[in-house]
Amino acid sequence: MEINTDNQVFLIMEQLKNQLKKICSSSLFFQWNLGLFY
Repeated sequence: MEINTDNQVFLIMEQLKNQLKKICSSSLFFQWNLGLFY
């Protein structure tokens, strides 16, 4: 059971990391786009 819960926590953490990467990369992309206009 402990191994299973550890696995679930690990998977959740990995998903959060991936979401953060997407958010960071998209925000950098938008900042770069705004830089073209200003």
